[in-house]
Amino acid sequence: MESRSVYLQLNTLDIATLFVFFACWWGYAAYAQYNSRRRACLVSVLHQFRLAWMSRLLRRDNRIADASVMANLERSSLFLHQAVCLSLRVFLPLLIIQKKH
Repeated sequence: MESRSVYLQLNTLDIATLFVFFACWWGYAAYAQYNSRRRACLVSVLHQFRLAWMSRLLRRDNRIADASVMANLERSSLFLHQAVCLSLRVFLPLLIIQKKH
């Protein structure tokens, strides 16, 4: 019976791969943030539309369509979060089991 944790079983290649993954993730996030300020992209344009829509929303009475759109935005982000968590719950144990065999 091995009582070592998963973290102790990582070899140098695994650690290097993990480092490269997070470096690429951080690098792409920084690049996307920098690029979205310099030129118009889909995310920045949608952000501007949302800001304009919300400012108009504050100046008028509440409408059913506005409430529906707000609820849909909340549900879609919650769905993405649940899908990511579910996929991590499924694939992470599979990767750990595969490594043990």
